[in-house]
Amino acid sequence: AKIFAEEFWDIPAKQIVKSATGAKMVSDTAGKNVYIAYACISMNIKKSSDYGKSFSPAIELSSGVSLPNISTNDTGQYVYIIWVEDKKVFSSASSDNVMNFRDPIELFSGDVESIIQETKIVTNSTGEIVYAIWVDDYDEINLRVSQDFGTRFSDVIKIAKGSYPNIITDPSGKNVFRSEERRVGKE
Repeated sequence: AKIFAEEFWDIPAKQIVKSATGAKMVSDTAGKNVYIAYACISMNIKKSSDYGKSFSPAIELSSGVSLPNISTNDTGQYVYIIWVEDKKVFSSASSDNVMNFRDPIELFSGDVESIIQETKIVTNSTGEIVYAIWVDDYDEINLRVSQDFGTRFSDVIKIAKGSYPNIITDPSGKNVFRSEERRVGKE
C-alpha cells in the first residue's frame, strides 16, 4: 500500500495485517493517527501514530466477528468500532486514541435466520455524535444514533430499503447524508 505523509513509502500489507477479512482503515484529518479494524478470529485494531510508518500490536476486542468498520473524529482521539458477532451488531468506543475501549454495546440482535449484510459507523468532527448503520437480510437499512460519544444509542430507526449504504455527516454532526450502491443483478 502506498501511504502519503511527508513522503511516499511502500508498506507491504502483510506487515500491517496478516490473514484478515474486512479490513477498514481511517485516520484523523492530519493523517498522523491511522487506525485499522479487521476480523481475524477476533475483532482487532491496530494503531499508527506516525502517519502509517509503523503500527502497534493488535488490540483484540471480541472473538468470532465479521463485517468490522471503524471511524474517528478530526483529532483521532475518539475511535468508534462496529462489527457483527453471532447475528448481533456491536459497537465499542475509545476516547483516548485507542489506549482503552469501553465494553461493547449490543446495537441489534437478530433471530436465528437473520443475516447482517453490511455495517458502517461515522462520527462528527468532535466525536460527540455517532451514527451506526447496518443492513439486514431484508435489505432494511437500520440506524442508531449516539449524542454522547457512543455511550448510549437511540432506538433502532429503519431509514430505507437498500444495500451497501454509505453514510456521512458534516462537522457538526447535525446533518447526515446517505447514499447507496446497488448490488449487481438486484433491483
